[in-house]
Amino acid sequence: IPEGLPAISTVTMALGARSMEKEGAFVRSLPAVETLGSVDTICLDKTGTLTENSMAVVAIHLEDRTIEAPPDGDWSHADGPRLETLAEAVVLCNEADTSAGVGSATELALLQFAEVCGIAPNELRARAPVISTWSRNHKRHWMATEHSRYGASHVAMKGAPDEILAMSSHECVNGRRRKLTDVKRQRILVANQAFARRGLRVLGVAQRDKSLGKDKPSDLVWLGLVALADPVRTEAGEAIERLHRAGVRTIMMTGDQRETALAVAESLALSRSGIFDAAEGSDIADLNDRALAALAHRTSVFARVSPADKYRIVRALQKSGNRVAMIGDGVNDGPALRVASVGVAMGRNGTDVAREVADIVIADDNLSELAHAIARGRATEDNVDAAIRYLLSTNISEVLVMLAESLHGRGELETPMELFWLNLVTDITVSYTHLRAHETLTPISYAVFCL
Repeated sequence: IPEGLPAISTVTMALGARSMEKEGAFVRSLPAVETLGSVDTICLDKTGTLTENSMAVVAIHLEDRTIEAPPDGDWSHADGPRLETLAEAVVLCNEADTSAGVGSATELALLQFAEVCGIAPNELRARAPVISTWSRNHKRHWMATEHSRYGASHVAMKGAPDEILAMSSHECVNGRRRKLTDVKRQRILVANQAFARRGLRVLGVAQRDKSLGKDKPSDLVWLGLVALADPVRTEAGEAIERLHRAGVRTIMMTGDQRETALAVAESLALSRSGIFDAAEGSDIADLNDRALAALAHRTSVFARVSPADKYRIVRALQKSGNRVAMIGDGVNDGPALRVASVGVAMGRNGTDVAREVADIVIADDNLSELAHAIARGRATEDNVDAAIRYLLSTNISEVLVMLAESLHGRGELETPMELFWLNLVTDITVSYTHLRAHETLTPISYAVFCL
């Protein structure tokens, strides 16, 4: 029985964890040090993991025109009154608060956009208090809020452009309501794809002067598209390349639309084969685990996926024999972080939920530390394997001696003192052979060490 194995394994992993801590990766679960070295697939959330999660409105599309952000950032000079209705809608359909710094990066960026357009969010919200809210979830990729404004019900909506557009029957042109024609719909979709191909997050915005009710909203008035940029982390491309050189496959999972996800994936060279294809949440809804794993082996991008979808993708890959690490920073990454072989959370800008369920936390959100952590994990795994081989060789020699002794027939085997002497001699002989093979000790120094 290799009684020294638990101690050797624990000390080896503890030393590995200490080295990782010096490199900016804090280990919350000690076995994760060794497991990280054996992962062959890494699933990465996009926003906040591959990107900086610092959103800013860089372009809008309204009334059949695309307007880029002014060089000075002052949107009030861009189109004046035409922006006011759009800016008010993104303030009302919003749960963030810039003064307290509370809310998602997307909603905070929308409030900042409205402020430079001359809108005071707190004053507008005071004049139009919220009556009810339909939050975004895995079934609907949009959010709607109902307000009491000027003594009547007013609804503001934002979300996936194609879904908002499908619920819209009219558009706002020069402050007036006009019928939304098929030609206009097609132009809006083309503008949406153009924004998405630039890697921008695109939101459709609409409103109506009726209450929400219990059914899916319809008869909306289309206001326009808002495109937000979230810069890719400077070290992300190099980190992905290092992971590929180490033989690790990378998969990106995001709630953004397909074109946006593909643009980011291509900029990072996320696929080792150079072939980029994307699957959406709707594509995997009816797939079993085997079919989902086969799809995950063919594609490197999953778009418009929910937290439940991320969980299913990780589980399917694990059931197909892969060792999967999940990298994320948000609450929606929690289920996947927990079920993954190793969960890695961003420490600086990550949520408390992500850090609590993760096995490893990257302190400064630097993805380069992930590659270092995997290298350290592989070294730890090699050290544990070497210890197992050493203990196996020493114990097998003793087992063979005992087996040969038992063939003598009935009678007393070795006495306790003889067993102790046998253990001492075999351990010293075998360990000396190992150390001499690696030229780490001279015979005299090893004799002194044994004494």
